[in-house]
Amino acid sequence: MSKYKCLPDLQRECIDATKVFDYVLTSKQQCFENVAFTFSEDILGREIVVTSCQIAPTSTCIEISDQNNRPTIIVEIPDCPDVELEIVTLQKTIIINLTGQLIDVDNIATDFTATATVIFCPEEVLLCAPTGTLVDCVITDTSRCVVGSLTRMATSAPNVATGNVHVLACQSIQSYAPVKLEILAKICDPRSLISIPECEVNPFPQQCPSIFPPAH
Repeated sequence: MSKYKCLPDLQRECIDATKVFDYVLTSKQQCFENVAFTFSEDILGREIVVTSCQIAPTSTCIEISDQNNRPTIIVEIPDCPDVELEIVTLQKTIIINLTGQLIDVDNIATDFTATATVIFCPEEVLLCAPTGTLVDCVITDTSRCVVGSLTRMATSAPNVATGNVHVLACQSIQSYAPVKLEILAKICDPRSLISIPECEVNPFPQQCPSIFPPAH
C-alpha cells in the first residue's frame, strides 16, 4: 500500500493514461523532379507567377514497419548503460499547395491555386518502441517547400504544369501505449457561478476636489 495514502485531501485513484515511451523532433528534405501540379484554371497561353508554396496540413506520416516485429539494435550512449532501441520505418506523403497569378497576353492577372502530391523515400528512425507501443508521426507547420519554374504540359492537359520541388518536412514522432496508473488525486468540484449584472450603475462624473468645493 502506498505510504502517501493519508495525505490530506488526496486519495488513491486508478486512471487510464497514455504513456510516452520516446519523443523526437526530426526533419527530412528531398528534391522531387518533374512534379505534376494540377491548376484551378486553364494555363495555356498564360505566364505562371507563383507567390507561395505551402505544405498542406493533410500531409501524412505513417509507420510502415511491422509494429509487432520491429528490428532492434543496441546503442551505446556516453556515460549511460547500453540501451536496446527499435528501428521504426516511416513513410511520408506530402501535399503541396501553390498560389499565384496567371498573366495572359493582355497582361490581365487571374489568381490560381495548384496542388501536387509527392511521396518521400522511406525513412528509418531509432526509437524506444517495444512491442505493444504505437508510433505517431505528425508533419508540423514548420515544414516548407520551394518550387522552381513550371513547364506547361501538352494541350491535352490544359491545367497541368510540371516543375522541380524541394521539400523540407519537419516531423514530431513519438511512441506511446495506453496504461493504467495509480495516482494521488482529488476530484475537481465545479466552481460557483459568477453572475452577470442585470443593470450597470451609471457612475457619477469624477469630481475635481483640488478646486471644488472651495475650502472655507
